[in-house]
Amino acid sequence: MKLLSNIILTLGLIIANNEEPKFLKNMTVSAVQPDAIEIKWQDIGASSYRIFRSEKIHSDFEMIAEVKETSYKDTAPRGIKFWYKIEPLWGNEPENTNVEYITEEEYISKQESQCNETANQQSEAGENKKCIVYCGFLIPDKPKSYKVDEITKQKNKNLPKLSREEKLLWDKRDSYLKKYYMNAVKLSLVLTMGKPYVDKGDVLIFSDEYRYELFPEEDIIVFYDKDLTYKVIFNSSKIFEILRESNDSGLEEILLKNPELFCVPSGIDEVIDENGSTKILNVYNAVGFSTRLFKEDKEWKFRTILLATSRKDLKDQLMNATKSKNQEE
Repeated sequence: MKLLSNIILTLGLIIANNEEPKFLKNMTVSAVQPDAIEIKWQDIGASSYRIFRSEKIHSDFEMIAEVKETSYKDTAPRGIKFWYKIEPLWGNEPENTNVEYITEEEYISKQESQCNETANQQSEAGENKKCIVYCGFLIPDKPKSYKVDEITKQKNKNLPKLSREEKLLWDKRDSYLKKYYMNAVKLSLVLTMGKPYVDKGDVLIFSDEYRYELFPEEDIIVFYDKDLTYKVIFNSSKIFEILRESNDSGLEEILLKNPELFCVPSGIDEVIDENGSTKILNVYNAVGFSTRLFKEDKEWKFRTILLATSRKDLKDQLMNATKSKNQEE
């Protein structure tokens, strides 16, 4: 009889341990920028609580902590939106029958209706303007911004050795682009005048190996850095004209893969990466764009295309900054 009782008890424990976990319905998540994502829930008298986290709402959730308190701060990796679930553990405590649990369908439904908001609900500083239900994120670090001198000093190399065919193609492209190259004196003047704004941080210069998307109907190019931590939006009808009239399919990647982008901040946004995770990106608008056939060309002053944005509001923003600077001086 004792053996039978032990078998029944063991089976009961196995069945209990294999029960599907129940997750709390009343939970909020908010990002305490820049340090942690804070999860809070109502005290329902449980012995402890397990916190589960996932990069994808439809994916398996991984347990990241077990606590006795009714809040938890998760120092999660930056730049990724995470979803959370809370499972109460009762231990020796009697289970509270008034607890509201959430089904998988309800959880996903709530996320799609309440959490599927762009990251711009948060200020650039990262302070929540509205609590995001069940999901949260930490804004990625700002990308490196170069000084004008740092950019120009990089361009001190001779052209790479080219085969005869490559040299002919280079000459052809160089000949076509000559009408778009900025005058060397004017280019130096523009960079000199822009230095104070870059030094002060009003304008940021980014230089990276970019992936990009073209939106010709809107005259927009969106650049993404290789680590997918920020994106830059550039409005220009001129660059599309240059590419279109060249009749050279290879010129696009050469001019757009390694430009210098002169930018102003424009909040944050989110994008789904190739793994299905939601990445949080710093967003910038480019007020200027420079490029050439070879990124590091010691003759860059004579072979650089420098274009300004087509957006009037950004031009006005720079003009106002210039007026303010002149008044301060």
